[in-house]
Amino acid sequence: MNSIIKRLTTFAVCLILATPLFADGLHYFNHCKSLYSNGRYEEAKQGFTLCKVYDDVNSADMDAWIAKCDQAIEAKKNKAFAVAKKLAAERQAAYEERQREREERNLVFISTNARTLSANYSSMQSAIKGNLQQYHFAKSEEDAKWGVYVTANAREYSTPDTNPAGVFIVYVDAVCQIIDLLTGEIVFEQEYFQKRGFANLAMAVELAYKDLVKAVSNDINDHLS
Repeated sequence: MNSIIKRLTTFAVCLILATPLFADGLHYFNHCKSLYSNGRYEEAKQGFTLCKVYDDVNSADMDAWIAKCDQAIEAKKNKAFAVAKKLAAERQAAYEERQREREERNLVFISTNARTLSANYSSMQSAIKGNLQQYHFAKSEEDAKWGVYVTANAREYSTPDTNPAGVFIVYVDAVCQIIDLLTGEIVFEQEYFQKRGFANLAMAVELAYKDLVKAVSNDINDHLS
């Protein structure tokens, strides 16, 4: 019965190792050494462990081979860890160099989201940049040191029929935020409620936005200089 169990166990492991069933333990022992030579240390260890059940190979030092496999497996793990550690160090060094470049270049990224009463006010970003010509601008946050974010929305406050001046009164409500993109710190945040009146509604909105752009540009300059 014990002999049958041994051979069934041998057959199962041989299937796992994708090898034919050998007729004797010495043949299988040599196969395990071949696995070891080819760097298949985990499989070789399983095989050498199994070889210990063979009577015809009990003179071989199976424990020494198993120890060699353990050493090789550990060395393989250490090598993989060293490679991973080196890659992590290289990525960190590249990141730090990138941060130094962003600090030195001092680029500004500006994002605006502005609307009139019925459409986007697309000229706001270019108008702000035009007032800050002493700075250099980045096309993406990843390249910039500073991030400037402005959101604005116009609203009609009164019509010529509802105010003594007989003009359209509009407000442009806005928020400006400046963030140090290297640290994530918000260095400036301000709300604006820019009021303007004019006989023409569209012109009232335009004038309110021009006043807002001037106020926002001045604050940006004060906090980046």
